[in-house]
Amino acid sequence: MMAYFQISEITTFRQTAPPLTVTRILHCRADSRDRHSETFLFLRIAVLLIAMATAGTAQRTITTFSGTDFFFPNTVAAANAPLGFLGDVAFGPNQQLYFIDSANALILTQTRDDVLHIVAGNGIPGFSGDGGSAEAASIFGASLAVDNTGSIYFADYTHHVVRQISPSGVIKTIAGTGQSGYTGDGGLAVLAKLNQPRAVTVDSSGNVFIATQTAGGVQCVRRVSPSGIISTFAGGGTTTLDGVAATSFMLPYVLSTLAVSPTGELFLGAGAQVFKIAHDGTITTVVGDG
Repeated sequence: MMAYFQISEITTFRQTAPPLTVTRILHCRADSRDRHSETFLFLRIAVLLIAMATAGTAQRTITTFSGTDFFFPNTVAAANAPLGFLGDVAFGPNQQLYFIDSANALILTQTRDDVLHIVAGNGIPGFSGDGGSAEAASIFGASLAVDNTGSIYFADYTHHVVRQISPSGVIKTIAGTGQSGYTGDGGLAVLAKLNQPRAVTVDSSGNVFIATQTAGGVQCVRRVSPSGIISTFAGGGTTTLDGVAATSFMLPYVLSTLAVSPTGELFLGAGAQVFKIAHDGTITTVVGDG
């Protein structure tokens, strides 16, 4: 199977009269204007040519003039891979490297022979494919983790879900309904609402930890048990004193990363600080003073 770059996200490209608004194009290399004032955008490797309607019209449309989308090969030498913007990296149980390319909406693995393989994503940013092949699914995210069975988890902050890819390559949602919110503690994670989950990690017992926030933007960590039950694990409190229960603690900055130590403590990166949650559920600052 082949994955390709999808043209997406509306943004202003150039100031003209009237303003020219076009679909953002990944890896735009150059642009040119002909004598009829039509603007052409060329993608890297010259695989896609887009033409805007003639200047001066009240409404401008975008059309494909020549070429096709850029295809990311399913296997490619790692040194020659046309990667976009990389998010998290993680090692699986066989010490195989996995990473997420958020620009190209792909999760890839690098084998020991330095070849990249697509694990998930069809190159179209979005949310689709639950219950089917991960390679055929539309995905989005920047954070991933791999458990000791080889299952991959990634946080999709745009669609407010956390998804899992099984070792057999099947994708499913394990937390979130797709609607933004903060609900569901004590119930099934797939029926709970998440609000922009930005980081994910997993411990040796199969507990999945999600860096997210309440509906009001208060930072918190939620945990999904191996049986699929969700609960708030840290944050949402009112105190910043070390040594208190993690659920009573107020995280002062946006959570950016999570990690589990070999002995099972959870570490949280937020702003210029790192916090540790011990086995007894208490939280302390281990790096930074805020």
